Amino acid sequence: MAGNLAHPNIVTIHQIGKHKKLLYTVLLVTHDVDEALHLSDRILLMTDGPRSTVGLELSLDFPRPRQRLAGPSTPEYQRQRATILSFLESHSKKFIERESC
Repeated sequence: MAGNLAHPNIVTIHQIGKHKKLLYTVLLVTHDVDEALHLSDRILLMTDGPRSTVGLELSLDFPRPRQRLAGPSTPEYQRQRATILSFLESHSKKFIERESC
């Protein structure tokens, strides 16, 4: 499936993902850092550019069921979120610098 997910599909993924660890692999591509933290057990961040590679891998061990509003208030969530944002900001600056040369 390519493209954006319709809202009902996103709601279903959130309902399943927040309650239990699935016995199969689901690949979710998102630009929403909080959504990734809420639904994932593992996050792979890609480097920028046409030759991107995995630049950072994070393993998450937040307890389930996950509460969308309670999770962001925990220190571990904030630490992981800061790590992701720092990586993204750092790589976007490198990409902009390379493109402007």
